[in-house]
Amino acid sequence: MVYEGPKLGGTEAPQKWSGNPTEMGRLLEQKPHRNGTLLAQIGGKLMEECERRRRAVEEARASNFRQGYVHDALLEDANARFIQGLISLEELRADMREAIENRL
Repeated sequence: MVYEGPKLGGTEAPQKWSGNPTEMGRLLEQKPHRNGTLLAQIGGKLMEECERRRRAVEEARASNFRQGYVHDALLEDANARFIQGLISLEELRADMREAIENRL
């Protein structure tokens, strides 16, 4: 579901939030929060997205552990930043590639 923010004065196009946590700051800066509904919706979606990311990271980590690989601190830090929504999946992949290349 995509949130369409309130129209101001009937002329402004609604702001949309795709659920991507990295877009949250942009919306928070642009819209007034009179009744907190936008904040509540963003907070709920953010929690859902963080939980989805955490489960994906845990599943990948478990698969790697079963194969005998142990993540190093750099990868664990990248995973934590991804779960928190501080970096995108593409940035996580780039961090992982960099860590792997530096280990070789």
